[in-house]
Amino acid sequence: MKKAFALLMCTVMLVTAGCAEKSPVPEEKPSEPDTLRMVTDMGWMSKWYTGKTRIKDGNNALQQIIDYFGGTPNGLKVELEVLPTDDGEYQAALTHMRTEIMAGKGPDVFYLSCFGSCEDSLPINTLFLNPEHAMSSDFFLPLDEYIENAKFMEWDKLDKKVMEAGQYEGRQYILPMFYRLSMGVLHREADAESLPSDWQEAVSSGEEDIRRMYAQAVSRSTPGFRETVFGQIADNVGEELLLDKDELFQRTKEALMLYEQYPKVPSGSKTNSGMWYINYSDYSLYYLNGTEDPPKENTDFTFFAPKGTEGSVTAAIEHWCAVSSGTKHPEDAFSIIDMLLSEEFLSCRHFWNTKNSVSVDIPLLGCPGYGCIPVNTSILSTNKKRFKDCGIPQKQSAALANAREDITYAYITSNVDRELDHMFIELRDRIKKGEALTDDDIRRLTDKTHSTLKMMLAES
Repeated sequence: MKKAFALLMCTVMLVTAGCAEKSPVPEEKPSEPDTLRMVTDMGWMSKWYTGKTRIKDGNNALQQIIDYFGGTPNGLKVELEVLPTDDGEYQAALTHMRTEIMAGKGPDVFYLSCFGSCEDSLPINTLFLNPEHAMSSDFFLPLDEYIENAKFMEWDKLDKKVMEAGQYEGRQYILPMFYRLSMGVLHREADAESLPSDWQEAVSSGEEDIRRMYAQAVSRSTPGFRETVFGQIADNVGEELLLDKDELFQRTKEALMLYEQYPKVPSGSKTNSGMWYINYSDYSLYYLNGTEDPPKENTDFTFFAPKGTEGSVTAAIEHWCAVSSGTKHPEDAFSIIDMLLSEEFLSCRHFWNTKNSVSVDIPLLGCPGYGCIPVNTSILSTNKKRFKDCGIPQKQSAALANAREDITYAYITSNVDRELDHMFIELRDRIKKGEALTDDDIRRLTDKTHSTLKMMLAES
């Protein structure tokens, strides 16, 4: 019986083996090479400047830049996804991408704006409403070990105070790229000791040009009320609002008083102060006497950073990049932002081809925006043409260097910061339309905004 069973099993095994030999083995298809996804919202900035978005040119520029730097370490291709600039499509894209990110998927590389300006044509909503809180929520990859082996960024040349805004618990998660730092200009020589030491001193100053300069700063969209008046207003990670309700009312009332006194700069006046702005076509331009004439080296001007409450000088970070904590290719993903933090890219020049000037309607290159400064401190330290093929006069360059040293607080613009500026713009526009605001009018909106800010922090 045992012999019969054994014989039967051998027969089954032989038949099975024979069948296996005759069964066709499916050919293994070569696996598709992985692709890095990079997302940007710079299409909005391009549309803001020029009214159009050249998405295809953005992709082409990215590929040329990657080729210029020798490609990614493992030869991965990179796809640039430009978020749509139609508001409805944009909101739908944000919802879809947030769902991906929460599931541990989504883009590998983020290159984003904060939309800190209060221009109506720019969206209020962003992919990460509060980037500083997102750092503490494990959305981004810590980059310290990659930074140590960076090939293109020069870490020692990057603005230390500004870069610290991208850190959480001592580790670097976000890399700031461009930021705003408002600069005032007076039509006279002035010692540092004679300039206002804080917001309260500026408001009560007996010098008209000082008050006029601050009025310009708070009433514009960039810089604005939040940036000019306040230092740190919230603990974004701890979800705590640090701004007192009464202080918000008082500072808002004072800023509106300045605006009512000096709603605009009278054209042609020779005694005005002004705010210095950086224009995307020429860094040395600034508003003066209602014009954009660059200053002459042999004239008397004083450039300085206006100080807010408690002597604060704030740097508002507008553009930043990061690597997703869910990426499967961290080395290659970091290589992209290593390129973005290079002096070549931060100089905003078409370094990868023969063109000399930047085209802000290309989504990838609308980055520096209106009034933004690159984090590489060496780029604007000379009057040589290293930034957008423009030089910066020596006097302004020295003032900018001093202002950078005076930075007391750098922040990545969040929904909280945008809400504060939009509140002030609403009140400013009501005055502009001829409405006489009472203290009760101002208090109602500031109290409402204060509650909204607390809610935003709790939901971040």
